[in-house]
Amino acid sequence: MEGSKTTSRLLPEGRPLSLGEAWGVALTLYLRDFLTIVGIALIVSLIGGLLRATASEPQPLLLVLLFALLGALVGLLGYFALAKAILDRLYERPIRIPSAFGFALAKIGPILWTVLWIVGLVVVPFFLAWLLSLLVPLLGLLGMVAVFGLYLLVLLFTSFVPFVLVDEELYGWDCIERSYEFVRSDWVPVLITALLAYIPPALLDWLFPQSWVVIGLIALYFPLPYIVLALLYLDARRTQREPS
Repeated sequence: MEGSKTTSRLLPEGRPLSLGEAWGVALTLYLRDFLTIVGIALIVSLIGGLLRATASEPQPLLLVLLFALLGALVGLLGYFALAKAILDRLYERPIRIPSAFGFALAKIGPILWTVLWIVGLVVVPFFLAWLLSLLVPLLGLLGMVAVFGLYLLVLLFTSFVPFVLVDEELYGWDCIERSYEFVRSDWVPVLITALLAYIPPALLDWLFPQSWVVIGLIALYFPLPYIVLALLYLDARRTQREPS
């Protein structure tokens, strides 16, 4: 297994990695491998943007759904391709765009299986809250608030899922459980970084849909906090070795 190596020379010896140090190391790696790392994000963003733009054009519903699903799939594979490239760099292996995408395509089955578990953790409670809102509106509103809190918890405790899947070849619930075990030991830096990684791109995409400038800005921005998450994952794996 490629992920048998559990540490990187970029991590400090004998102590945990601080969040400030993680951002410093991430910035160094981001600038050093700018063309490759941002190249992966840009390829994914451009293809996904084209598919979404095509889906928004007037055409049969079936084609709209097909292009929308393809756009979502490309974006999903991009997360894991980028995780592969980042971990290769942290382990001082050659970092290449084709091998990153090749890995993601080869693992498309396990990736989809794992993501379905994550989606289920949010969608099922949301559906139950929606049903409750039809019966008792006030309880339904409280249920929606609870679902939002659950969404944040899922975002937090699945933050390491792409790196666990790439590095340890764990899939489905096993992958999610491993991510949870690593995150819970020191969850504050992970939450801060995950919010910085996912919320600004989501807000920009919501405020300026189909903007090619925004698509480019997201491709430039997202890899940096994503590298920080990879460093926090490796640090957690190194310090814990095996989760309790």
